Amino acid sequence: KDGFVVNTILKEADLFVRTAFGLILQSTIYQLLQHSNLHFDDLTRALPDCSRRMLALQLEELIADHVITKTVISLRPLKTEYQLSEFGQTLSPVINAMATWGTYYNQVAQQDVGYCNLQ
Repeated sequence: KDGFVVNTILKEADLFVRTAFGLILQSTIYQLLQHSNLHFDDLTRALPDCSRRMLALQLEELIADHVITKTVISLRPLKTEYQLSEFGQTLSPVINAMATWGTYYNQVAQQDVGYCNLQ
């Protein structure tokens, strides 16, 4: 039982750190780069560790920053679709470079080298 509580606290702390450093924002942008249009539910499935409320707040922030656009498809039931704006698409090289680095990091971590030689 104590292990469950500790794991729950660690998982929530991890989510906070990732959110505080914008990783949910980056993950959202990455998902939209991979798929031109996504519904809110598609994003919740793609980001299972992010609550619906946190995702909604992050999407509002991205809209306010003109990185993504939101289109209301229908009101009843409410269906929305998100896509990268023209400005948001300029983040493609940055996000793709981060994904490439993450793949490299995972390979190095699996080898348990203890350091990264990026040259």
